[in-house]
Amino acid sequence: MEVSLRGYPAAVGPAGTGRYGETDESGPTPERRSAPGDARAKGLPARVSAHGHWLGIGIASLPGSIVDATRYPHPVTVANAVSMGLSTLGELTGTFNTSGSKALARFGGGALTAGAAIGVGLSVDQVASDAQNFARNPQSERARWRLANSGLQAGINTGALAATPFFPPAALIPLFVPDIGEAVHANQLHSSEQALRQQGLTTEAQAIHQCYVDASLNAAPVVNWFQSFYGDRIRPVIEAFEASQQNYDGAPPAGELPAAARTDPRVVDYYGTAMRERLEVLKNAQQGYLADLARSEGKDSVTLIAHAPQMFTWPGSGKPMRVFDRAVALTWSRDTGAVTGTFFAADADGVFRLPTLNEGVPQGARKQNLVIVSDQPDDGRQPVKFDLAAYRALPPGNVVFRDPKGYAWAA
Repeated sequence: MEVSLRGYPAAVGPAGTGRYGETDESGPTPERRSAPGDARAKGLPARVSAHGHWLGIGIASLPGSIVDATRYPHPVTVANAVSMGLSTLGELTGTFNTSGSKALARFGGGALTAGAAIGVGLSVDQVASDAQNFARNPQSERARWRLANSGLQAGINTGALAATPFFPPAALIPLFVPDIGEAVHANQLHSSEQALRQQGLTTEAQAIHQCYVDASLNAAPVVNWFQSFYGDRIRPVIEAFEASQQNYDGAPPAGELPAAARTDPRVVDYYGTAMRERLEVLKNAQQGYLADLARSEGKDSVTLIAHAPQMFTWPGSGKPMRVFDRAVALTWSRDTGAVTGTFFAADADGVFRLPTLNEGVPQGARKQNLVIVSDQPDDGRQPVKFDLAAYRALPPGNVVFRDPKGYAWAA
């Protein structure tokens, strides 16, 4: 999942998506909160009514910028908070300058102008960043929609800025424009979630659902001002765990878990449950094949042994998060009429040793067990070594090995 800042457009109101630390294909692309008073920096009559309707907006949206700058002390987030603070201060001064003091008017106007200048610079930087990211990744739908969103917001802000001197409420228009980049992202996440649920991968689907809720809120005008407060509460727990292991979205995927982390409840609840669900998917997928093979060849059981690395992706982005190097043993037994299975890892010497026989493997006289060693579930077709001592310990003639690529290793 990505960690981001909720931004607002250059002139007025909420803008593009993204969080600080978010890694698109090009790396971190923090966005900014633009000052709600930006549109008033120039050309507005100096009267209290020109400021009052913005004061509440500034007060509501400023805390999120301060939280972002505190949590992620990046130049962009700090400048964004300063821009918001100056603009809100200008609105505050204008609202309460009931005496018409020229000194206060100049101070308020200066604060608005400074806030707007910073805000415009940050907005231009955001559009340029999105354009560069899209140029590097023209096939990325996410990059395409982020660029479209920043361009749309910039256009709307420009129109609002031009109209505001003549019709001050026009400054509010951008507040009601949804973030199309996050809306598209939410739709993609929803599709991914549904696909996983149909496969029976409920744990991974639920994590994506949390990201879907986050993206949906981020797409909603006004609501997304408070992303700094609700984002961490919605974030999938497994992402918080990975961050604690210095594993971040966009970095090369991590490998095996350190021993101390294997009992972490977050690991057990997510990876442990997800691996069991994935094993069920593999068992269901091979049920018909193994049963038909056993019947056609007159075997009492058929076991498929294969290298099956398990790649987990970040729920929010779909990028590789962690890989568990595993092999799988799937057994269909005539006695049970069902498939049993187990994942097993390689030992320190890199050899995958099958510790025990799966349930349902018959060991009596005249029983015939077929063992097929394959690379079928491994998309990379990596050559590996298996130690099938558990099967080699069966009585002579009780087991037949079929190992066309010579992966099985006899000690």
